Amino acid sequence: MSTVSDAEIKKFADDWLTQALDAYEERRLKRPEPWTREDLDQYLSDLENGRKTFSELLRLGDYLKVSPMVHDFFKARGVDDVDTNSLEFRKLCAELLKVTIKAFDIEKQRAQGIYDDEYVSRPPQAPAPLVTPAVKLSQALDSYIQDKKRHGQWTGRTEGDLVPMLQLIVDVVGDIDITSLSKEHLRSYKKAVEKLPSRRTVKPKYKDKSLSEILAMNIPDEDKLSTKTVSQYFTVANSFLSWLSNQYDGVSDKLTEILKVKTASQDQSQRDVFSPENLKKIFHSDDYLKDTFDKSYKFWVPILGLLTGMRLEEICQLHLEDIKKVDKVWCFDISEKGDRTVKTPSARRLVPLHPVLVKDLNLPGWVNKLNKQGKTRLFPELKPQSGRYSHYTSRWFNGKYLDKVGVKTADSKLVFHSFRHTFINTCKRAGVDEKKVAQLVGHKEAQTSLTYNHYGKKYTPDILYKDIMLNLDFGVDLSGLKSSKYVVK
Repeated sequence: MSTVSDAEIKKFADDWLTQALDAYEERRLKRPEPWTREDLDQYLSDLENGRKTFSELLRLGDYLKVSPMVHDFFKARGVDDVDTNSLEFRKLCAELLKVTIKAFDIEKQRAQGIYDDEYVSRPPQAPAPLVTPAVKLSQALDSYIQDKKRHGQWTGRTEGDLVPMLQLIVDVVGDIDITSLSKEHLRSYKKAVEKLPSRRTVKPKYKDKSLSEILAMNIPDEDKLSTKTVSQYFTVANSFLSWLSNQYDGVSDKLTEILKVKTASQDQSQRDVFSPENLKKIFHSDDYLKDTFDKSYKFWVPILGLLTGMRLEEICQLHLEDIKKVDKVWCFDISEKGDRTVKTPSARRLVPLHPVLVKDLNLPGWVNKLNKQGKTRLFPELKPQSGRYSHYTSRWFNGKYLDKVGVKTADSKLVFHSFRHTFINTCKRAGVDEKKVAQLVGHKEAQTSLTYNHYGKKYTPDILYKDIMLNLDFGVDLSGLKSSKYVVK
């Protein structure tokens, strides 16, 4: 390998720096529209992260990332057999790292409108490769989370549910440079998810073990995550991967192919609906008709699930002040006040009380009774577990009660959430307008009409009460529950 002088090394580094700055400048000038404040902040953050990464490479003498450019330098001189341990090679790598760090510093200033550096454009003999700021997977994940929250797409509860799923990607493949993320990494992630046990941070035989220890175990099928949960992991991961390929150069847009999720058929989804026979078993049981429930939530929560379509956590976290009259209509106010959470921004809403709850079971009277006792919550006996008030209710209803009343079978997929499916299906059968149902149950409305979606206002509680609640027949008689100790006479 021919000797390279210090002067040649300096000229190569200086030329590369000037060309890199020109490339940055050109890329900014070609932007189709001005920066948003958020996008510019993200760009500056990426530059700073890049600077830190290359500074660390220089400190450690790690020349792998810039060595391809040094190889190109020698090839241009007719040298193909490059000695990577030679002093010249190492000098070039070190100088390239130094000017890359300087490029990040100068570009960070220029991106903020400060052009007080001495570097000016000059015609390059060959275009210098533009080094994209190095971004670690964990850094990109943090940016993704902040982006979701900044645009109101995630609530506090959503973040709590999804971040552990996303963090698993980093835990499995390592905190690598995002440009290194490959299909093989995603295959490893897929195998890990399909092997994971459910509630691994809680179950005694898994909670004290590391991820690598768990993945090395022979996990029984009955302990593994459900098919539905595995699909959720993949859906969440693919959303992040799509965002990643759109936000950063050098990230493949083919990664989501590994985690494709098959959509359940219409017939499969119908199995989640309670039939009238199921509802009679649930609400005509000895516990209901003989009034033997020892806790008020066991009486009220299933009834509220059927008659409102509300999610289980929405019901269990209710405060007494959340049951109020709005325009002369009794409503549940679903919000994020205090310790309450909502699944999505669309879940913030007013839900009119079904007439059975007001006229037959006198829920407002029960609320008034609790108020006089100095209570603040509708179900004061429910305490938060893992951040949720629905923890014990879910275990009781899905694990014990449905089995006790004969609704749960070996191949059944019926759970508390089936009340929500049942409510929506009943609305559909009653011919209720889909837009009204979407608002009432807290679903995001389909963007089918600019006029309605952009200019239209939300339906008032009295309209939802008249058009929905007064027209629903679930095929089960609840009048026999009037005599319960939980119904104020």
